[in-house]
Amino acid sequence: MQSVLKFSKLVFIPFRFYASVLVIAGISLSFFRCGSILEFRTTGDIQRFSDNYASQIFFVSNPFVSPYYSSGFQARYIILHNHSGKEEMIQGILKYLELSGKSDQLERILLEVVEWKGPFTRSSNDRHKIEFIPKTVSKRSEISYTKALPEIQNPNPKIERIDSLKREFAISEEGAIREIEESRIIPGIGTLRWRHTLRGILAKVMQTEFIGANGAVSSSRDYDYESMEYPASIGLTKTIPILTIRKTESHTDYYCLDLPSDTDLQSLRKNEMKKSVSFYDLTANKPFTAMANFKNYPIIRISNEKVQTP
Repeated sequence: MQSVLKFSKLVFIPFRFYASVLVIAGISLSFFRCGSILEFRTTGDIQRFSDNYASQIFFVSNPFVSPYYSSGFQARYIILHNHSGKEEMIQGILKYLELSGKSDQLERILLEVVEWKGPFTRSSNDRHKIEFIPKTVSKRSEISYTKALPEIQNPNPKIERIDSLKREFAISEEGAIREIEESRIIPGIGTLRWRHTLRGILAKVMQTEFIGANGAVSSSRDYDYESMEYPASIGLTKTIPILTIRKTESHTDYYCLDLPSDTDLQSLRKNEMKKSVSFYDLTANKPFTAMANFKNYPIIRISNEKVQTP
């Protein structure tokens, strides 16, 4: 069973332009919400990258500590947003590793991303509970055997359909989110459940009950409980969520977690013209506006000199 993340919800069509270009960007940030207006150029008129993108993101990142890695981290995130009136949830794990080339290992860079995606519903009886039913799981694995970042051949990851998984979450009064139950339907066996609860008097400790298909209950402790909690979310409006992968003196490489739902990835990557985009760097916890090239999407590179912060 995959563990859930630790506490913490995008494709355009180019148009013909007629005259000069105007780029308007505005960003506003508060404790739970930040907003911006995002526009770009192609060959004429002004068009917004997306006027409808909004999301709520729970995010946490931790470094890998190992003598075999010169650098690396693992990020876990939950994205909640609304597409055409339907609420959708994305739950993801991103791993980035730079092998140091020590001992008998070749120097290389590894990027792995797994995401579960599907509808979610809010409980009618308890506004603090969310039920998530993933319909697909996507997997991306990119490797570079040089010091350069991997070249992304296909912007779309491999996708598998699933119909046997359900996860339930609880949101605290402070806005943090925690997985409280997972259930799986096993053909020929039935439904298996893992229920996670905080128990204790002086100190609360997470414990898991396993409920078999016949209803029998037993204790199960094979969990990384820290990865099942996320701190309070960040609300984004018209601002693209990214996280820092690698920094140099001249530029920074980012991974783009999400884009507006109507984005044409192939066209976005083919058009090498840089676009003025409003981003939110989840790693640094700050918004900024910069010219970005999406040729290697979902990895994007931004010059350190071109970044404008509000």
